[in-house]
Amino acid sequence: MTFSSFTRLFAAFGIMLAMACGASSTTPSTPNDAATDADRPQVPDALRSFESNAEGCGEAARAGDWTKAQGILDQANANWAKVKPDVQARGASAATVKIIDDALSALATSVPGKLSREAQTQSNSISETVPDFFDLYTFAVPSDALRLDAAFRHTQIDGEFSDWPACSTDLANVNTIWKRLKPAVDQKAPTRTDVPGAQTVAGDIDATFAKAQTAIGAANSLDTVNASQTGLDLVDVVEQIFE
Repeated sequence: MTFSSFTRLFAAFGIMLAMACGASSTTPSTPNDAATDADRPQVPDALRSFESNAEGCGEAARAGDWTKAQGILDQANANWAKVKPDVQARGASAATVKIIDDALSALATSVPGKLSREAQTQSNSISETVPDFFDLYTFAVPSDALRLDAAFRHTQIDGEFSDWPACSTDLANVNTIWKRLKPAVDQKAPTRTDVPGAQTVAGDIDATFAKAQTAIGAANSLDTVNASQTGLDLVDVVEQIFE
């Protein structure tokens, strides 16, 4: 996706506001297209690893494995040091880069301090922001799939801690991102008979959203967490159909 300077600043402001409100980034995105991406390089391995590090650190924090979380955080810092100059050179806004810097700085306190919700949320704030960097490169998977993953995970985190106002905001972000992504999934999924679950994934996500909505309305933490996990698993299928 190509942004004007104004749009980049507006998008970055939206991400910062989302972080403050406990919501996922809903920056617009369209599936990458070979014709429009021809002048851009492939997503760097370090950026893909950094995205994986953010998810892994959050999962380790959720499991209470702080040694593992620290090790992954160290990897994340190393990968960010590699990729930061490149995304800056390719036009990433200072505000968006700052979100990553601030999250890593906060994790340097929350991981050694064994602060579960803080570490999970800070890790996920990286996951919410990284898709904007993917839009600077060529990548087969729509960046909204990455955003949808982060939005479901934010719902899971807030559901785990029974923060129902935040959960409602998180699920609204899931809905916004999914509505944007669904037409591309509807078009691509029927062609991927080799991917288990591809043929039903769109309907399955719709059903999972409804289950999460019911669970949040009932203030049921376990059902919210489980529905969110199902959503995360389904996003994995979405990513596979575009790979």
